[in-house]
Amino acid sequence: MFGGSRQESVGYAGRSNIARMASTFFFSANLPLGEILAAPSAPEADGIAVCLIDCNDTTRVGRLRARGHASYTDQRIWDFVLFAAWQRLHHDDPAWMPEVMIGHWPEMQWHRWTVWKKGDPRWATAIVDTSGEPVEDSAHRVAA
Repeated sequence: MFGGSRQESVGYAGRSNIARMASTFFFSANLPLGEILAAPSAPEADGIAVCLIDCNDTTRVGRLRARGHASYTDQRIWDFVLFAAWQRLHHDDPAWMPEVMIGHWPEMQWHRWTVWKKGDPRWATAIVDTSGEPVEDSAHRVAA
């Protein structure tokens, strides 16, 4: 089991999956597009396609509360809501607050995308809105 930072985990998962599966794999995580593109192993893939699986804030709060984690206080849930809002803006515009993620792991290659502007075709993200549907239905729809 890998125990490093989220960014190190992206690098590790990319390297191990690319090595095992040639160049195609499905990686599901709460990762911003910028981190995926900056991962050291990203150029080894034949291509990268990103999908932001999202929901409205009311749905997000309900799902988090339904998990019943003692650590999910209102403040912690608010942190999830804020991070989701940041991700929506980041996936729309690479210039939106990249400092949120840059600088945590020195092996990340941020220069690959930090000069890109909103509308750049390389910065394309499909968005799947899962608001108002059961989690199981969302999982089936995303897997299809």
